[in-house]
Amino acid sequence: MNSSDADRLIDALIGEAVLSLLKERGPVTTEGLLQRLRVMKEHEKDPRRRETLAVVIAEIGSNSIAFTRRRTAQGRRY
Repeated sequence: MNSSDADRLIDALIGEAVLSLLKERGPVTTEGLLQRLRVMKEHEKDPRRRETLAVVIAEIGSNSIAFTRRRTAQGRRY
């Protein structure tokens, strides 16, 4: 899979997760998105999609942690 295919798959998976949150009228937050992606990964049968979901979850999770640390260092909470 080349990088543009990988990027398209990442976009599609995130889009699926966000749409499912919106359909349920739930909050679209970073934590909500991560939880939905984890559920998708647990139920995914396709190995490529499952592997990509793991990458997306790790990337979003690490960015979320970095953002929280930066805000805390600035004396802000959210």
